[in-house]
Amino acid sequence: MTPDQERHDRIAHLRQLGVDSLIDYRGGFAELGRVDRDLKCIIAYLEDIADPAWTSSLRTTWSGLEILYALRLADDRYSLTAEEEADVRYIVAGLLQELQGYQIPLTHEDKPEEGDTVRLRRNLPEHRLPAGLHGTIIVDYAKYTDSDEPVDYEVQFTGPDGTTDLFENLSADDVEVVSRPSYEATLREISRPASDPESRP
Repeated sequence: MTPDQERHDRIAHLRQLGVDSLIDYRGGFAELGRVDRDLKCIIAYLEDIADPAWTSSLRTTWSGLEILYALRLADDRYSLTAEEEADVRYIVAGLLQELQGYQIPLTHEDKPEEGDTVRLRRNLPEHRLPAGLHGTIIVDYAKYTDSDEPVDYEVQFTGPDGTTDLFENLSADDVEVVSRPSYEATLREISRPASDPESRP
């Protein structure tokens, strides 16, 4: 595994740990403390390996949880009012959105997936397609078979004359991933605070 792939996998793992912790939030002071500690550690690790703009934004959003938790401790109060709980859930939803909305940079070792934009690595003279042409993975046949045969893809290209064709039996060696659609948020329903969220900073 290359350093780029290892970094990619570490970011993906840490992001998933953060998502799992936030989704598991059940409400209350003890849960606030747990999520606060979890995200503090996860963000600290991400800051060493991930995009600084993203981790800075995560830290800024997370600091709202830290402040709420610290103020309750300072007041020797170990419960949350309804308004505080609503604020916590608002911040939790924001953190979930930031974590799941971030697209981890791809590496050359990433296996193509359906929906990916790929670049042709070699000329395909039989189809009059030059190396470097971009296309979209339409079908990843490995998803639909248990075979150990080499992975094949159906890729949609727009040819030099502007026509669109589908080509089957392109292997992973024929293409490299250029971009991947943004991750879809599959969040559980998290209630927003009663106040208008648009009025929040």
